[in-house]
Amino acid sequence: MTRAKVRWVPQDWKAWGLPAHIRKAYEPWSALLFGRSILFLLETHDREARSAEHLRLDHEALVERARPHDEIRYVVLVPKALDARGRTALMQAGIPFIVPGKQVFMPDLYVDVRERATWRKGTEPKQLSWSVQVVLLRHLLFGDVAGRSLVEVAAACGYTPMTLTHAQRMLQEAGLAQLERAGRAKHLRFELEPRDLWTRAKPLLRNPIVSADWVRGPLESLGGLESGATALARCTELAPGPRPVRALVKPEARDALEDGAVQAVFGSAEADGVLEAWAYDPSVLSRAAAVDRLSLWLCFRDDPDERIQLALDELEEGVEW
Repeated sequence: MTRAKVRWVPQDWKAWGLPAHIRKAYEPWSALLFGRSILFLLETHDREARSAEHLRLDHEALVERARPHDEIRYVVLVPKALDARGRTALMQAGIPFIVPGKQVFMPDLYVDVRERATWRKGTEPKQLSWSVQVVLLRHLLFGDVAGRSLVEVAAACGYTPMTLTHAQRMLQEAGLAQLERAGRAKHLRFELEPRDLWTRAKPLLRNPIVSADWVRGPLESLGGLESGATALARCTELAPGPRPVRALVKPEARDALEDGAVQAVFGSAEADGVLEAWAYDPSVLSRAAAVDRLSLWLCFRDDPDERIQLALDELEEGVEW
């Protein structure tokens, strides 16, 4: 099957009468897709990434301005970056967006908001898969991966032996571990010291939060672990946020919402707290009431707040390397 050619047409802001901050923040392009003329708003690269709330307000302003243009029926934001919480906020508001190479949310047209880790055997991965990330973080946190059989490691991490076979291959391709044999058993060997291994692996690791919802209801009754600003305050000098945050592995978080154990609401004013859905079970990496320090570091890595960044330094210093 051949791909259809798309004709991209640059737009001129002059006829739109937009505020200067919006004209500077986006490059407008239109294209005919799915039988509709769609306006794509590419966030410019000479400005800091805008928050989800700013993106929402910008989208509302642009939709209002687009109405006189009969040929424009759909406005899509193309931000430079968007974390899991920002994606959730925009999806809840029904605002179309595309994160290039990652997620697409265009209601009634096309939706694909899965996290990806693209890798082919024999190539160096650009990101680690979730199972590989868990194995690596478990080694860094507990030191109980190296020298154990892959079957034992799989059981400890909650994965199948087949998944761990894939994991060891990816770790080898990334230059993070080597495979050794002891008789018929296979186990991993890590040549770098834990702190150096963490530094080398950072670019390959991902934020484990798949989605985050403001919810009303008894969060603590769901189980899971403290996360977000709640966990960060437990581990650092940072003050806790106004609402508790709890993390569950994605299927459990989904069930809690679908079964009515908690109810998703729009905005913090109506919420009792935040429910995070994680790509992996946070309890596999923690022996405390909160999520582990390294996963928490990954959750906040891209936060521009200087206080958060200082707290992340505290998180790393508190790890027993």
